[in-house]
Amino acid sequence: MTRWLTDERVAELQAAARKRGAAKSPAIASRPATPANPTPPQTPSNAPLRDLTLKLPWPPSVNHSTLPTSRGGRILTAQHKAFRRQVAQVWSDHPESYAGPVIGRLNVSAILFPPNHRKFDLDNRLKSLLDALQHAGVFADDEAIDQLSIRRSIIEAGQPTGDAVVTIRTLP
Repeated sequence: MTRWLTDERVAELQAAARKRGAAKSPAIASRPATPANPTPPQTPSNAPLRDLTLKLPWPPSVNHSTLPTSRGGRILTAQHKAFRRQVAQVWSDHPESYAGPVIGRLNVSAILFPPNHRKFDLDNRLKSLLDALQHAGVFADDEAIDQLSIRRSIIEAGQPTGDAVVTIRTLP
Protein backbone atom coordinates (compact mmCIF):
# COMPACT_ATOMS: atom_id res chain seq x y z
CA MET A 1 0.00 0.00 0.00
CA THR A 2 1.37 3.43 -0.88
CA ARG A 3 1.67 5.75 2.07
CA TRP A 4 1.21 9.37 1.14
CA LEU A 5 3.28 12.10 2.73
CA THR A 6 2.09 15.65 2.49
CA ASP A 7 4.39 18.17 0.82
CA GLU A 8 4.78 19.93 4.17
CA ARG A 9 5.86 16.72 5.91
CA VAL A 10 8.38 15.92 3.15
CA ALA A 11 9.82 19.45 3.45
CA GLU A 12 9.95 19.11 7.24
CA LEU A 13 11.80 15.77 7.04
CA GLN A 14 14.23 17.10 4.44
CA ALA A 15 14.94 20.17 6.59
CA ALA A 16 15.60 17.96 9.60
CA ALA A 17 17.99 15.84 7.53
CA ARG A 18 19.84 18.97 6.35
CA LYS A 19 20.15 20.15 9.97
CA ARG A 20 21.80 16.88 10.90
CA GLY A 21 24.22 17.44 8.04
CA ALA A 22 22.88 14.51 6.06
CA ALA A 23 22.17 14.68 2.37
CA LYS A 24 18.60 14.53 1.14
CA SER A 25 17.16 11.20 2.12
CA PRO A 26 16.39 9.28 -1.08
CA ALA A 27 13.56 7.47 0.69
CA ILE A 28 11.89 10.77 1.57
CA ALA A 29 12.59 12.38 -1.78
CA SER A 30 11.12 9.47 -3.68
CA ARG A 31 7.86 9.38 -1.76
CA PRO A 32 4.93 10.81 -3.68
CA ALA A 33 3.24 13.88 -2.31
CA THR A 34 -0.42 13.73 -1.40
CA PRO A 35 -2.57 14.22 -4.51
CA ALA A 36 -5.34 16.82 -4.48
CA ASN A 37 -8.03 14.11 -4.32
CA PRO A 38 -6.41 11.01 -2.84
CA THR A 39 -7.99 7.69 -3.71
CA PRO A 40 -9.43 6.00 -0.65
CA PRO A 41 -7.55 2.88 0.37
CA GLN A 42 -9.04 -0.31 -1.00
CA THR A 43 -10.83 -2.47 1.51
CA PRO A 44 -12.21 -5.93 0.86
CA SER A 45 -15.71 -4.45 0.41
CA ASN A 46 -14.73 -1.98 -2.33
CA ALA A 47 -11.64 -3.72 -3.74
CA PRO A 48 -11.77 -4.38 -7.48
CA LEU A 49 -11.73 -8.00 -8.56
CA ARG A 50 -8.26 -8.94 -9.68
CA ASP A 51 -7.00 -11.88 -11.64
CA LEU A 52 -3.26 -12.26 -12.13
CA THR A 53 -0.92 -15.00 -13.26
CA LEU A 54 2.74 -15.25 -12.33
CA LYS A 55 5.34 -17.58 -13.84
CA LEU A 56 7.75 -18.35 -11.02
CA PRO A 57 10.89 -20.44 -10.68
CA TRP A 58 10.76 -23.96 -9.26
CA PRO A 59 10.05 -23.71 -5.50
CA PRO A 60 12.37 -25.43 -3.02
CA SER A 61 10.98 -28.15 -0.79
CA VAL A 62 9.89 -26.96 2.63
CA ASN A 63 11.77 -29.99 4.02
CA HIS A 64 15.04 -28.26 3.13
CA SER A 65 14.09 -24.63 3.67
CA THR A 66 15.54 -24.06 7.14
CA LEU A 67 18.68 -24.91 9.09
CA PRO A 68 19.08 -25.14 12.88
CA THR A 69 20.95 -22.41 14.73
CA SER A 70 23.25 -22.88 17.71
CA ARG A 71 20.59 -21.38 19.99
CA GLY A 72 17.87 -23.80 18.96
CA GLY A 73 16.18 -21.56 16.41
CA ARG A 74 15.86 -22.00 12.65
CA ILE A 75 17.09 -19.85 9.76
CA LEU A 76 16.24 -19.93 6.06
CA THR A 77 18.70 -21.68 3.77
CA ALA A 78 20.50 -19.78 1.02
CA GLN A 79 18.42 -21.66 -1.57
CA HIS A 80 15.16 -20.57 0.05
CA LYS A 81 16.35 -16.95 0.39
CA ALA A 82 17.36 -16.93 -3.28
CA PHE A 83 13.91 -18.28 -4.24
CA ARG A 84 12.24 -15.50 -2.22
CA ARG A 85 14.37 -12.88 -3.99
CA GLN A 86 13.46 -14.34 -7.41
CA VAL A 87 9.74 -14.29 -6.57
CA ALA A 88 10.03 -10.69 -5.34
CA GLN A 89 11.75 -9.74 -8.60
CA VAL A 90 9.05 -11.42 -10.70
CA TRP A 91 6.38 -9.58 -8.71
CA SER A 92 8.11 -6.19 -8.96
CA ASP A 93 8.42 -6.64 -12.74
CA HIS A 94 4.75 -7.62 -13.11
CA PRO A 95 2.44 -4.85 -14.44
CA GLU A 96 -0.09 -5.50 -11.64
CA SER A 97 2.43 -4.87 -8.86
CA TYR A 98 1.89 -1.08 -9.02
CA ALA A 99 -1.60 -1.60 -7.54
CA GLY A 100 -0.14 -3.11 -4.39
CA PRO A 101 -1.02 -6.39 -2.75
CA VAL A 102 -4.12 -8.29 -3.76
CA ILE A 103 -6.70 -7.76 -1.03
CA GLY A 104 -9.85 -9.60 -0.16
CA ARG A 105 -10.56 -13.31 -0.07
CA LEU A 106 -8.43 -15.24 -2.54
CA ASN A 107 -8.52 -18.25 -4.84
CA VAL A 108 -4.98 -19.47 -5.56
CA SER A 109 -4.20 -22.18 -8.07
CA ALA A 110 -0.73 -23.44 -8.96
CA ILE A 111 0.56 -25.70 -11.69
CA LEU A 112 4.01 -27.13 -11.08
CA PHE A 113 6.13 -28.11 -14.07
CA PRO A 114 8.81 -30.41 -12.58
CA PRO A 115 12.39 -29.95 -13.80
CA ASN A 116 12.94 -33.73 -14.03
CA HIS A 117 11.23 -37.10 -13.51
CA ARG A 118 12.03 -37.35 -9.80
CA LYS A 119 9.22 -37.96 -7.34
CA PHE A 120 8.24 -35.03 -5.12
CA ASP A 121 5.44 -34.06 -2.75
CA LEU A 122 3.27 -31.26 -4.05
CA ASP A 123 2.46 -29.95 -0.58
CA ASN A 124 6.16 -29.49 0.28
CA ARG A 125 6.56 -27.13 -2.68
CA LEU A 126 3.30 -25.28 -2.07
CA LYS A 127 4.19 -23.99 1.40
CA SER A 128 7.43 -22.35 0.26
CA LEU A 129 5.65 -20.96 -2.82
CA LEU A 130 2.89 -19.29 -0.77
CA ASP A 131 5.35 -17.98 1.82
CA ALA A 132 7.50 -16.41 -0.92
CA LEU A 133 4.43 -14.78 -2.52
CA GLN A 134 3.43 -13.31 0.84
CA HIS A 135 7.00 -12.16 1.53
CA ALA A 136 7.14 -10.48 -1.91
CA GLY A 137 3.94 -8.54 -1.13
CA VAL A 138 1.61 -10.20 -3.64
CA PHE A 139 -0.90 -10.60 -0.81
CA ALA A 140 -0.71 -9.42 2.78
CA ASP A 141 -1.39 -12.72 4.51
CA ASP A 142 -1.92 -16.26 3.26
CA GLU A 143 -4.78 -16.43 5.75
CA ALA A 144 -6.84 -14.66 3.05
CA ILE A 145 -6.73 -17.76 0.83
CA ASP A 146 -10.13 -19.47 0.85
CA GLN A 147 -9.66 -21.72 -2.17
CA LEU A 148 -6.41 -23.45 -2.97
CA SER A 149 -5.56 -25.90 -5.73
CA ILE A 150 -2.31 -27.37 -6.94
CA ARG A 151 -1.61 -29.59 -9.92
CA ARG A 152 1.43 -31.44 -11.14
CA SER A 153 2.04 -31.16 -14.86
CA ILE A 154 3.50 -34.11 -16.69
CA ILE A 155 6.76 -33.62 -18.52
CA GLU A 156 6.27 -33.50 -22.27
CA ALA A 157 8.47 -32.29 -25.11
CA GLY A 158 8.02 -28.60 -25.76
CA GLN A 159 6.50 -27.81 -22.36
CA PRO A 160 8.27 -25.62 -19.82
CA THR A 161 10.08 -27.44 -17.03
CA GLY A 162 11.22 -26.26 -13.63
CA ASP A 163 8.54 -23.57 -13.34
CA ALA A 164 5.50 -22.86 -11.25
CA VAL A 165 2.55 -20.97 -12.74
CA VAL A 166 0.39 -19.37 -10.07
CA THR A 167 -2.98 -17.75 -10.69
CA ILE A 168 -4.46 -15.54 -7.97
CA ARG A 169 -8.06 -14.39 -8.16
CA THR A 170 -10.08 -12.32 -5.75
CA LEU A 171 -13.34 -13.90 -4.77
CA PRO A 172 -16.52 -11.82 -5.08
